[in-house]
Amino acid sequence: MEGPTPVSALIHAATMVNAGLYLVARLMPFVDVHHHGVSGLEDFGLIVAWIGGITAFMAASIAFVQNDIKKVLAYSTMSQLAYIFTGLGSALYFLNIDEYYAGYFVLGASLFHLFNHAMAKGMLFMASGSVIHEVHHAHDHLHHGSDHGHHDFDPQDMRNMGGLASKLPVTATAMMFGSMSIIGIPLIGGFWSKEGIIAKTWSAYFHGETLMLGPALLILATAGMTGFYMSRMWFMTFAGEPKSEVVDHVHETTPWIKEPLIILTIITALGGFVLAVLGVVDFLSNKEANLSLHGKSLLDQIIYELEHAFLPEDQKLRIVGWITIFLSFIVGPIMASRVHGGQLKEGEKANLFVGWLVNLSGKFGKQDVSWLAESQLSEALDKRLYFDDLYEGVLARTLIPFADFTAWFDRNIIDGIIKQIESKSVLGSFEIRKFTTGSAGDYILMATIGALCIFVLLMGVSF
Repeated sequence: MEGPTPVSALIHAATMVNAGLYLVARLMPFVDVHHHGVSGLEDFGLIVAWIGGITAFMAASIAFVQNDIKKVLAYSTMSQLAYIFTGLGSALYFLNIDEYYAGYFVLGASLFHLFNHAMAKGMLFMASGSVIHEVHHAHDHLHHGSDHGHHDFDPQDMRNMGGLASKLPVTATAMMFGSMSIIGIPLIGGFWSKEGIIAKTWSAYFHGETLMLGPALLILATAGMTGFYMSRMWFMTFAGEPKSEVVDHVHETTPWIKEPLIILTIITALGGFVLAVLGVVDFLSNKEANLSLHGKSLLDQIIYELEHAFLPEDQKLRIVGWITIFLSFIVGPIMASRVHGGQLKEGEKANLFVGWLVNLSGKFGKQDVSWLAESQLSEALDKRLYFDDLYEGVLARTLIPFADFTAWFDRNIIDGIIKQIESKSVLGSFEIRKFTTGSAGDYILMATIGALCIFVLLMGVSF
């Protein structure tokens, strides 16, 4: 996260996201015990699902208290990757019990969420870079390049922002659609894939696997938490009144930043729906499927996808789906708006795309949570649940002493032996050098003496 924002966007949208997920996805044949899978891996899907559920919940909790705009997105990436792992765990479970339709469906939904997350998160990081870039330049302009207050001001801290919806209209719009996709707002990007993961994880529990209840509850709770922390990020940055004088000098002045945001916003907003209508879930999980309307008219396919998403035949899954929508679409954003929302400063006006959201954020009243922000829980989350302290403590007691020992061994034993050999070789070379004077007369004398010695030896042998 300390690197340039375009690099962060690339890592979170592509490189880091793909590796582990593809590895687990490619393990499907090994776990499919009904078709020559490896015996003993029957519970592998449950383990993956539990790891995914715990990580999703934990990362979302840490994102609650982050004030660095890029760190919110970083922990959001952890949480969304964990969603995908939970989906892959469910797919492994269904394949293990010979439920192939459900297994391949949630496999396709997980890989589909990988695409939706890549488009939204790549754009969100680029948008955060736009915010940081313009705030940084506004601060420099305000102080005319002097060092006054420069080292105390953090252009990535959302506590220095607020009210940027009118200053950065393209960026605000992009981050709104990106946040909606990550949250899973109905009909936007990630909704079409996240709903499939949550539904099938609960379906595994409804099939009688009681151990899947834990991951199912965790990702359901995380859905509401995602609605909160992503809305919190947007409201802290773009809604309400400015939190510093720098905001008044912010302007969207760099034209080449806008183009990728606009392109990725369109893909984020519409790509999920278009691909869902074209049957991308089957396409990603079945090598024989293609992206098409499958013989249906466009209207029929749209109606089918809407019914499948909002009104599934299984009543239990229908309840789970609507609870997920309620938590992520209603509860989380409203709670965030009560804490961080609000109207723009008088005289400022946001564009049509985001103005409604800014105005709506000020309709739910205000709630003071300073007591919670100063609590031990908040401190623990801010310190990443003390995992860094745990790692440092374990390393200080194990790896670092071992490294010190190996350094001493290398310095005194390995290098000592080498240096002794080297020193003896140098002394030997000095002694040998005494016989190599470079004088032709000396060499002729040595050759004569050597020949005489050989003659004497030969004469001694013959007699």
